Amino acid sequence: DRASFAAIQLLRHPAEQRALNQETRTGQNLDRIGNLITGGLGFALIILFGGGALVRAQQRSERLAQQLAESERLFRAIFEQAGVGVAVIDSLTGRFVRANRKYGEMVGREVEDLLTLTYHDITHPDDIQRDNEQVARLNASAIQNYHVEKRYLRPDGTLVWVDLTAAPLGTPASMAP
Repeated sequence: DRASFAAIQLLRHPAEQRALNQETRTGQNLDRIGNLITGGLGFALIILFGGGALVRAQQRSERLAQQLAESERLFRAIFEQAGVGVAVIDSLTGRFVRANRKYGEMVGREVEDLLTLTYHDITHPDDIQRDNEQVARLNASAIQNYHVEKRYLRPDGTLVWVDLTAAPLGTPASMAP
């Protein structure tokens, strides 16, 4: 008797993480510059001296921060309330970056515990090589996603069959402006 579950794995591409880190640094640098220039003088003085470009950049930065916060709120709600198990996995290390409650229930683990593991740790040994090959193909942008039936091992030793779809969260091509 084999129980079947649906699961989605989203793989974070290394280029995506670098781009997110750069965007964060850029926003922080802009805020830091704005604070240095405006500190103690106020915006009125800067506007009088042609600081309109800085004000527009600061307003754009604030608008982008608001849009990012809304996007993150929406993603978090969809992620946590999904009716299927969803996990974000670092595609180079296989480590779980994030997982929803449903994914944890499916594999018989607490979400916090999953974040200390890799997908190798919970995958049946006979399915690991196939997973590694597919992840390598995703990292190389040779495929856009993959779908497979595979087995996970629960901590109590039981197997759970899953219908897995894996797709990258971002690729070098999608990160281009």
